Amino acid sequence: VHALATSADGRAIFADGSPQVWVIDPDHPEGYMKLRFKHTSAIDLEQEGIVAVTVTANGRALLGARDGGVAWTSKALRVVEERFPRESQRPPLALDADNGWVYVLRAGVLDRFAMPRKGEEDDTRPPAQTLRLQRAATCMVTAPGGMLVLAGPQSDDQLGRLWTVDAETLAWEPLALRERTLLEAAHSDDSGRKKPDFTQVRSKLTGPAISKVSVDAVISATPAFWVTRDTGAILERPSIAMEATDVLPADALFLGCGPAGLLHGFADFARARNLDAVLSLETYMGCGFGVCNACPVATNPDGPLGFWPYTRTCIEGPVFPLSSIQF
Repeated sequence: VHALATSADGRAIFADGSPQVWVIDPDHPEGYMKLRFKHTSAIDLEQEGIVAVTVTANGRALLGARDGGVAWTSKALRVVEERFPRESQRPPLALDADNGWVYVLRAGVLDRFAMPRKGEEDDTRPPAQTLRLQRAATCMVTAPGGMLVLAGPQSDDQLGRLWTVDAETLAWEPLALRERTLLEAAHSDDSGRKKPDFTQVRSKLTGPAISKVSVDAVISATPAFWVTRDTGAILERPSIAMEATDVLPADALFLGCGPAGLLHGFADFARARNLDAVLSLETYMGCGFGVCNACPVATNPDGPLGFWPYTRTCIEGPVFPLSSIQF
């Protein structure tokens, strides 16, 4: 989580670095809302990721993106305005606003953007301004009377410095704006065989990390079947159990490789369900070249090794099709 704020009505607003922020009511976590810039690409781009969120005293939410973009909402949490600086594309360190300006602190730079005022059609203020700070600042908030409170580190390992300035006395310079360049999603070819859609869960061996999974990815997933286990919290497993033979393709191949004490149970399970399986019996190996006779395994008379009652793991193995041995 890059940023976390509380809305005027008690909802949580948090940014995970993706191009949208999530709005969740703690009393009703099953529902959610998302906020994003009006101009957002059809595909997720890292530079469009929102990494700063602030809620102002009058209930507006401010959003800051990695590419320098800033947006603000109405009190109902609907994005109403957004700005994109042309020169500076540094990610925001802090956001805040008063009745007339949205202030954005970046590394070494302070920007501000004019918020449209009701009833002032002839507003002569510049749409955006910037200045280079004389002191390093990492935090910033607005204060009554048009004041700004900034804070930053000191070079002598002290606690840091805190200072207040009148925003109107600063040497502001015009800041050029731009339009955000948007990317469209690549054309997808719907032809060909469909693959099962695996939805990521917390405990798994392969696939993207859970930190890469967005809320929409989970909600919109339509897997043909779920692969899970019958342990863990009830919310971490499906509510319907299905036989493996009902959901796995006919050519699925299973490999049993240990622990050695569980291989017999695995073999019984595979035979009972008519699953195609192979066993890895390297733990039976002794000398490694078939002299000590410590590794023979009984063969299946009807299998491919049935011409001899036993087969040696060191020579013919150690991996055997389950249909070729008695195990």
